[in-house]
Amino acid sequence: MLILDNFLTDSQVQKIYDANLDYHNYFLHSKEDLECLHPLLEEASKHFDFSKCVGYEVWDQSNPKNLEWHYDKDEILFDKEGIQSWPICTIIYYIRVHDIHGGNLLLEDGTSIEPIQNRLVIFGPGIEHAVEDMSTVDGNRDSIIINPWTYKIGTPEMTQERPSILSVNKALSPEDFRFVSEFAYDASYCYGERDESQYKPTGLISELCPDNDKHQEIVDIFHNLICKKFSDLEGYRLYRAYVNCFAPREVANFHQDCDDDQDQITFLFYANTTYNGLNDGGTTEFYLDEKIIAIPPIPNTLVRFTSRILHRATPLNSEHRFTYAFKYCKEDN
Repeated sequence: MLILDNFLTDSQVQKIYDANLDYHNYFLHSKEDLECLHPLLEEASKHFDFSKCVGYEVWDQSNPKNLEWHYDKDEILFDKEGIQSWPICTIIYYIRVHDIHGGNLLLEDGTSIEPIQNRLVIFGPGIEHAVEDMSTVDGNRDSIIINPWTYKIGTPEMTQERPSILSVNKALSPEDFRFVSEFAYDASYCYGERDESQYKPTGLISELCPDNDKHQEIVDIFHNLICKKFSDLEGYRLYRAYVNCFAPREVANFHQDCDDDQDQITFLFYANTTYNGLNDGGTTEFYLDEKIIAIPPIPNTLVRFTSRILHRATPLNSEHRFTYAFKYCKEDN
């Protein structure tokens, strides 16, 4: 996260006002259309990879009320498919602030950022945030928010060139979720899976074998779900399926599921029936663009990511952590 005060000169601020931009969500502007915002974009590009950026979602907020906890995400895709996909980063510029009480920007790690005029705030993707309740009589809390995107929002797009992470909440029906969760809790596990050859084994695994009818039923449930949610899997084949089990406070290592030159996709599914919040741990951590992105273990959530992204499981504090893993590779891999 980056906070820069007194960021723009008076003339640069006036240039933004004079541009009279048409601010609204769900529309991508080209960089050429946002000349007055170039100083903000150029600063963000020093800290995040903009090489694959195709456009910028820009909107403004004036004295926001009841802005509850949320992620900046592709809202069109989420409403249509239930898939959470994040921008490269979030850029917030406070262009006018005076005579207010409260209104701090709150981040999931407990950070509280005061809205100060001419302050620039930049933070990474997949970070839950909110705005604190505020009060004012004649004051203003006006900000400009920018989300840079690597694809045209509204359509899921993951490429070999640009690794990505997506998630789907409430992925299975209640009946199917109950079935796969009960299996995960009751399965027979073995020890010996290594994150990398130089590390000691961590966690336990239970392989899903195609010659076992119950195992195949579970694989079919997830494969049908995955193919329904993601239409770009043509040419990929499922080559491995299993369940992971981590004991409370058991530490795993960062690793890749494939080599850098391979085109593979991994799906994880959170099978625990309860989740006690961020302080209970259990997230999957991804190291992408020199940032850590953590996906909490919300029950019945499916996570898709490019297999070569460094990632690791983190343990729950209070109970065992169960996840399904499904690994797909190109037919010619």
